[in-house]
Amino acid sequence: MPRTSTRRSSLHSSKYGTVPWYKDEYSVHDQLRVIDTLAKGCGPNTKIPLVIYGIPNKDCEAGYSNNGLNKNKKDYQAFINRLSAGSPTQNMIYIIESDAMALFVGSKCAQDNKYGERVKYAIKELSKNKNAELYIDVGYWTLMDPVKLVSITKAVNDVAGTSANVKGIALNTANYRKTEEMLDLCGKFVTGSGRTGAKCIIDTSRNHKGPTSKNEWCNARSTGIGVPPTVMPKDPRAAYYLWVKPPGESDGTCTKQTSGESLVGPKAGTFFAKHFAMLWNNGYPVEAAQKAKQKALRS
Repeated sequence: MPRTSTRRSSLHSSKYGTVPWYKDEYSVHDQLRVIDTLAKGCGPNTKIPLVIYGIPNKDCEAGYSNNGLNKNKKDYQAFINRLSAGSPTQNMIYIIESDAMALFVGSKCAQDNKYGERVKYAIKELSKNKNAELYIDVGYWTLMDPVKLVSITKAVNDVAGTSANVKGIALNTANYRKTEEMLDLCGKFVTGSGRTGAKCIIDTSRNHKGPTSKNEWCNARSTGIGVPPTVMPKDPRAAYYLWVKPPGESDGTCTKQTSGESLVGPKAGTFFAKHFAMLWNNGYPVEAAQKAKQKALRS
């Protein structure tokens, strides 16, 4: 498959589903539209993945994604209640609050904004749907350090409580780490938390080439789209491989980055054509097609 235009590569990649996001950057009308679209557009046996991203003053350290309607506890509870009421019995796969728990165990601003308390409320309310699977985003880096590992497993166990709906954690959301590394960290979480049978969702949307040399996270250069979404991974540690971060969606303006490995882009959540083209040309779909073509020529 040759390197191609952004439009053509976007059309090709669209045959694989990316995970929709339910976030407070949307108006209440648009939040309800997301819920209604998923409820009406998916069959009764369909598993529906959805990222929840609405904690007040989210992303409190970097500040690229901290805009939103939710300003306090009351706003957040209403945000979660709308989702719970609109999806009472569907087979939901919820990925809960990207980076929130990682920030909660390592950042005073997240503790001051009661991230843990907000996540606990979301879990309690969304667990009313007995068909829902809940995966708490923890930030992969919290599992790489023994001290942080203890902190994050304790925090996850606290917010999860006794909910049987919490099936595990989400790793690599909107990041670039290799799948194999994330599977190893998943195993560390299961052992450290004592949550026997827990599994992990791994975001493969941008991890084909792995991270940059300086671990840049913001519109990182030289990265590529990973393996397509997989609902039954071969590795028993994984629940699902999903494209959680839509490839080409900007991480933010990235003007504060100093690594030299990021692209300055539009505001977070906006389509960034230059980054998408780079991800596509460096990605798994292009590489797989090239290998298939070479194999055909040899046969």
